[in-house]
Amino acid sequence: MAHPLDVPLLPPSLDIRLAELQAGAPSDPIFVRISFFDLEKCELPRFDALSYVWGSVDREETIECHDTRRQIRITASLHAALSRVRYRDQPRHIWADAICINQENLAEKSHHVAFMDRVYAKATKVLVCMGGDESGEASEVVALLNEHASRMGVKSLQDMPLLASNDPVLDDARWRSLAKLTRNDWFKRAWVVQEVGKAREARVLWGNEEFSYRRLMQLGRWIDRCAPLLIQRAGAYLLPIHTDWERWTPEWRANVDHDYTLIDFFSYAKGLGCRDPRDNVYSLLGHPLARTAADKPLLMPNYEVPIGEVLMELSSYMLRTLGLKTLSSVEHDNSTILEDLPSWITRWDMDLTWRSLGYYPDFYYRASGPEPEDPLRLWKPTFSASAPSVLAVQAAYLDTIDAVFPFPLVDEQGTESSDRWKNIFRFWDLGTAEEVASSAPRLVNTLVAIHRHLTARLFPAQLPDALSLTLCAGLQNYLEVEASLGSLETHRADFQAFWQLIESSAYSKLPSSGGDAEASWAEVNLACKGRCFFTTSKGYCGLGPLIAQPNDICYVFNTARVPFVVRAMESGKSRLLGEAYVHDFMHGELLYQSGKAVQWNRLDLY
Repeated sequence: MAHPLDVPLLPPSLDIRLAELQAGAPSDPIFVRISFFDLEKCELPRFDALSYVWGSVDREETIECHDTRRQIRITASLHAALSRVRYRDQPRHIWADAICINQENLAEKSHHVAFMDRVYAKATKVLVCMGGDESGEASEVVALLNEHASRMGVKSLQDMPLLASNDPVLDDARWRSLAKLTRNDWFKRAWVVQEVGKAREARVLWGNEEFSYRRLMQLGRWIDRCAPLLIQRAGAYLLPIHTDWERWTPEWRANVDHDYTLIDFFSYAKGLGCRDPRDNVYSLLGHPLARTAADKPLLMPNYEVPIGEVLMELSSYMLRTLGLKTLSSVEHDNSTILEDLPSWITRWDMDLTWRSLGYYPDFYYRASGPEPEDPLRLWKPTFSASAPSVLAVQAAYLDTIDAVFPFPLVDEQGTESSDRWKNIFRFWDLGTAEEVASSAPRLVNTLVAIHRHLTARLFPAQLPDALSLTLCAGLQNYLEVEASLGSLETHRADFQAFWQLIESSAYSKLPSSGGDAEASWAEVNLACKGRCFFTTSKGYCGLGPLIAQPNDICYVFNTARVPFVVRAMESGKSRLLGEAYVHDFMHGELLYQSGKAVQWNRLDLY
């Protein structure tokens, strides 16, 4: 008799396997009975789908198929999850990818990944397995959820006030228990976003506690919008890909505040972890934004296709449908810029910056002039028929970079972490503005070096605004600082308060501004993480890609909202490094600088 995993489940059928988890105590051996069901045609038994972290393949355990007595090797984390969800007195039907999909059969895996979102949508519940709770903190999180239920019941969080910095709610020690949960490896995994997004009901299992995943996301949104100081003080932070994209139903737009597009969705998920880099794309194809009119994935998953082809197909689609704002999601490190892949494709496993500048519609940037109603009617991306990996854009030269000051992505001991999540949270981990000034010398030294460099190049009257506005990319609370005199004066006072902490000598002769150093630090934090400060040969200031170097070139692309930095390689080919903020050039000033119409020239990006 063939083992159920050896029977290939291939197109066009929608047959799936379900595992009947036999009853037992937590410490008993695990037995399952695997059966086949047609996902669409037959009466499915009630089943729950598991959402878990695969864990290390070096730590494996075995379970046994009840019918064939054949053992199946699974990771220790899945074994722990099965032990946690098993009933003591009756069988339980479950679906878990490592058991119900033959991971060695790439054709079957590709086929099932294309409709796996339907499996989670059909499940009675999705069980989010967070692992053990040795310190007993899960009960404290449950208590917080219950106590803050009234806050989370408000329809619009925008109608709720910010908590004052002296509000006693912020001093509740239980927020650190929530912070511990939010650092669970589950939140770093790409596939879980779909697994809970498609769920009818998602339940979190942490230790012996069980609670609603959606209520947890409501609490996360409340913290982000109404109690952001909890992020700095307690580290209680949930990534927006979880809080803002928790439901993947056809009515998902009713639950969000912005008119999101496909580029927003994929960018929110940038850097989430998976074993196969193709899954940074495939794991998101169940969302309505990533479906065709016939409710098919925009790309058909295929694990036999090289990762470069997958990335180029998605980036090309986004460029054709969304235009050049797609390029604002491009990031590189010193290795990827040299790889034999187009520089203009987005690598969704790379996430260096806190926020991109060029595709968020509410940002004021219009570097190539007023945005046309339909940018794609004015210019469409051009791909060479003979060389589809070459993207032709219309570009206007802005200036050449002559000095760069990278903001550190390393810890204060000078050691770069192998855990990208430590890099993501490191800026928040530095704490308040005062703590940064006293205990983050690498960052402080970078800021001081920038100030001294500008002091030698700019007139004294130019320096404060050029420095401060560049360090926050011209934004305060996501709005343009220079939009009104009032906001500019507030910005100046806040930055002076922050800078007096960083380098008191720079403002030593000035009285206290009465500004909010924390507000200024928050804006600098958001804008500078994963970027470098640069100056150009004509004396302009900017923020650009972390890997930018002297002699890299700033261009404005026709219809793009922000400038971009390009490197001319020794081969003569131009490689895109990423987007930039260039002070005094974000309102289309380049178009009118010489009093003549700007000259757009073709630039081929390789």
